[in-house]
Amino acid sequence: MLVLSIMPQLLETGELDYSWDGSQPRTSSEPCDSIVVEPPVVEWNRILERTESAGLASYEPWETSFIGLSRYPIVDFAVCNEKLYAASNNMLYIYDGVSWNLVNAPTFVVSLRTHEDKLYVGGQGGLYFFNGTSFDFVFTIRNYIKLLGVCNGILYAGTILDTQPTLYYCNGPPDNPSSWHQDEGFLSILNGSGSFGSIDSFAEYNGNLYVTSGDTAFCYNGTCWNVARKYDDVYAFLDMQVYKGKLYIAVRDQSWRKPKYQGGTGFSGRVLEFDGENWTTILDHNYWIFTFEVYDNMLYAGTAGKILTYNGMTWNTTFNAPESAFYAIALMNYDYSIYVGMGNGYIFSQTNAVTTNFLASPSGVYRWLDSADQAYSTSYKDSYNYSQAAATVTYFTIGETLTGELVARNLKPNFAYQMKLVGRPDGVGNEQIGLTGRWWQEEWNGLSWSNGQNLNNKGDGSSPNPNDLIYFSRRFVEDPGSPSGYHYRYTGYLLFAYFTTDENGDATVHFETGSSYHVLWKTSQRSRTTNDGPIQTVTFDPDPSQPAYDTDYPESIISIFGEWERLPTDGVNLPVGQYTCRMVLTEESFHGSAPLAGNWAAALDTEISFTITA
Repeated sequence: MLVLSIMPQLLETGELDYSWDGSQPRTSSEPCDSIVVEPPVVEWNRILERTESAGLASYEPWETSFIGLSRYPIVDFAVCNEKLYAASNNMLYIYDGVSWNLVNAPTFVVSLRTHEDKLYVGGQGGLYFFNGTSFDFVFTIRNYIKLLGVCNGILYAGTILDTQPTLYYCNGPPDNPSSWHQDEGFLSILNGSGSFGSIDSFAEYNGNLYVTSGDTAFCYNGTCWNVARKYDDVYAFLDMQVYKGKLYIAVRDQSWRKPKYQGGTGFSGRVLEFDGENWTTILDHNYWIFTFEVYDNMLYAGTAGKILTYNGMTWNTTFNAPESAFYAIALMNYDYSIYVGMGNGYIFSQTNAVTTNFLASPSGVYRWLDSADQAYSTSYKDSYNYSQAAATVTYFTIGETLTGELVARNLKPNFAYQMKLVGRPDGVGNEQIGLTGRWWQEEWNGLSWSNGQNLNNKGDGSSPNPNDLIYFSRRFVEDPGSPSGYHYRYTGYLLFAYFTTDENGDATVHFETGSSYHVLWKTSQRSRTTNDGPIQTVTFDPDPSQPAYDTDYPESIISIFGEWERLPTDGVNLPVGQYTCRMVLTEESFHGSAPLAGNWAAALDTEISFTITA
């Protein structure tokens, strides 16, 4: 491994010179070196300050994440094994969420694609597989592999600079050259369409493969190829992306119109929308649309000097740079941020998500049995409490649903937890949460709030349900002696997700609201109906070598599901509005009555605020 400390210098022209002679393309016979970027922090920050003061690198809310060697364009991104990869010249830039590293590639890299947790690299001369440390050659072609895509589990590769571009498909292990074949059906339909030059974009939409070349979009339905749409005034379709059930196409219009600085009207571009039947132009723009990505429930589109966002109704600008070199060529969603690769080698990032830490909830009647009803050891019961656990939630603050990721460590092992939103009786969004989920009712007894109970008649799943009718009839019953002036107090809560920890008490959960559950059951207790939540199955085999156990228990296979509270499952969404509430992890007790079975105690909670949009 070659380790270099790369120190960029700011030239009089305003560009950055890395004073490194390894930036030229290399042949595939040369070895691959890994280059770790270790610039002194003070000097690096000084250079960024100078470039930002010159108006080159600071475009709020976007931040400079990295500046590539010799300012070669960032042409593609991929996420593989929790790392972000960026392609530029004969380099891969690799980001692990903390720092960027560089790896020399054996070819001029044009395209990246993750398939079955492996990274494939297309470029000059053929296809490569990158195993994290080195490159393995897969197969050779005469020119370049411009594009890699996946449809219905099949990896495809498309070429550029061929008189007739070639589409390859893989029907076996992708790192085996014998698995790759030319798609003769695509070649045949190309001959009839008059397309030439390159394969420009892939997309899987409604189970079909869409491929663009030149002015034509083609569709493969698993049996045969057809021309989906042809535009005479289009030079190329540069990208495609599925968003909210529709296919969006990035367009480069007529190729030889003069740019504005040459006295012309400028290169034009469009965004097309395809709903499965109709093709509609939803944006006319004064430059080509290069790339798309979906992030935070919006469609991002990269073009010259701008990044645009579309929410399904309106377009807005989130990045606006006057410098012509800031072409937004590639976009990628990674670790709850969005990254853009520019034509001048910059990589910018933006995040619309926030992260907050959970704290241990007040004490309750805790469960000391795992999800198989096997007891933890007495020493574990006597020594463990939830202050020893660590959990964070990262979530988007604005969206049509609440989405995010929970990362929990050192909860109880092999244990089932509910994920809830819990309002406050006088809090923002409390009523909306209750009308989507359930109600906790309390009464004022003259001294304190007492007689707490769940309203427990969910009816047939429709809303308002019988619980809501009780809430509506009692919420304004007056009681001059109570702190609120009312006799009843209501807390809305929503059980929207669930999970089971591993043998270490760890879990990572990607979540999205949209379902409303009553409680959790094991399939050994109750049969799941079609209205209930999905079954989650875990297997574990605890023994005394694990800290929480002092008994060698047999292997257990436990299947858990959520009983519906409101219907339809996956279609019960929070109403539009603002919310300030708690996210709570609650122990699932499975209606147990044994001394150690617990009583749905809250384990951890944290305060969150978000807005649900239309």
